[in-house]
Formats: sequence, C-alpha cells, structure tokens
Amino acid sequence: LAIALIRYGIVLGCLVYVGHGMDWPVFFQALQRFDPLAIVLLFVACAVPGIVMALRLSFITRGQAGFITSLCASYFCLGINNIAPAKLGEVAKGFYLRQKAGIPLSQGLGMIFWERFFDLNALLAIGLFTVISLGKYEAMIPLGAFVGGVWCFLILFRLYPKLADFMLRLIPFARLRNLAEDILSHLQERISPKFLIILALYSLVF
Repeated sequence: LAIALIRYGIVLGCLVYVGHGMDWPVFFQALQRFDPLAIVLLFVACAVPGIVMALRLSFITRGQAGFITSLCASYFCLGINNIAPAKLGEVAKGFYLRQKAGIPLSQGLGMIFWERFFDLNALLAIGLFTVISLGKYEAMIPLGAFVGGVWCFLILFRLYPKLADFMLRLIPFARLRNLAEDILSHLQERISPKFLIILALYSLVF
C-alpha cells in the first residue's frame, strides 16, 4: 500500500507541477484550433512505435512477457531513462521483467542487449542511407566500427563457445562472474538466423 501511495503521489505531483501557473482558458482555446483528425493521427503515430516495441520485446522473451507486460516494461524503461542518468532504465526493465514475468535478471539483461544492439543496427542502416546521399561516409565510421565489432564478437562467440570461459576467468568477483555466465549463455542460445532476421525486421519497423 505504501509503495502504491508513493507511486501515485509522484504522478500527482508531476501533474500539479506541469499544470502550475498554466492559463487553462487560453490552453483550451488553443486546443480547439487543432484539427481533430490531425490529433487522432498524431496519437496513432505515437502509439505504433510503442506497439511494435512491445511486440518485439514479447518476441525476444518467447512469450514469457505478454504484450501488455512488454508494453509496460518498455514505457517504464523510457520513463526511468528520462529522469535518471546512465541508462538506468535498462536495468530497471530487467527488474520489471523479473517481477512481472518471472524472467531471471540475467536473462532479462540479455534480452535488453538484443533490443539495444538491434536499435544500433537500425540506426546504422538509416545513417548509411542518409550519408549515401550526402557523401560524408566518415560520419558513420565510429558507429559502424562499434556495431561491426559486436557482430564479430557474436560470430566468434557462436563458433568458439570456449571463448566465454576465457572471458569469465577475467571477472574477479564470483557473483558478477555468475551473472555474466548466465548472460553469455542466454546470448549463445539465441544466436540463430531465424531469431536475428525476425528481430531485425521488428527493429526496422520500430
């Protein structure tokens, strides 16, 4: 009950802060000048990426997290990222999936890796399409090098599973080593052409 009160209290406080000092009659007059159809289309345009994002996460979890859970987890992550530094929303999403869908944290973090990595691939594809028309390819070199490096690691990791053992020996702390082992096992399990192609299609639509 206390956690729920704190949660709703924060939401209420944000709404009061947003509305504080606003001239409401002028605000509603401004709203009346907008085309209702345009507003509906705007809401649809904003909803589609969220739906695709939730479908992608549900696919990555193999249905362990349903559509609604995936949708809430994704927006929860975005909300935390908007108010906290260092992309803490990604870690928060892992805890959310553990609580709501029973997905172990290590697997959840591995799933989030696939989300973010394929976001980078989609960004690289869009960037390459843009720079082809501008002719400034050097702008995409850092991102291309990073994404290419991760792909090389994944391919080597798939071809040579013992590479994971070597990497794990470099981690000094047992609990952190166990977490990394679970994450690497999850990544190795998911590396398949079918999974990667479907995930790429979801990411391009998103």
